[in-house]
Amino acid sequence: MKKSSFMTALEKTFENDCNDLSDLNLPQIELSSKFQKKMTKLIQLQKKPYFTLITTAKRRAACFIAVLLIVIAFWVKSLRKQFKTLY
Repeated sequence: MKKSSFMTALEKTFENDCNDLSDLNLPQIELSSKFQKKMTKLIQLQKKPYFTLITTAKRRAACFIAVLLIVIAFWVKSLRKQFKTLY
């Protein structure tokens, strides 16, 4: 079988499958506005570049602690400089 005849057969099969699916009577699902709002918020959060860092509560806590330690380190360093100038 040539690649072009394979693609032709695949396209026909795909069209037949799509037609079969369109003929089915599937129930329409109505989602609540609360659910839609939550999903929109989740999708927006997933688009953020730092999403993989804060996906779980443990990772979020670890990031918070790391940032807190960095801030404390800079704060202590600035305090040391102030005390050195006083004495």
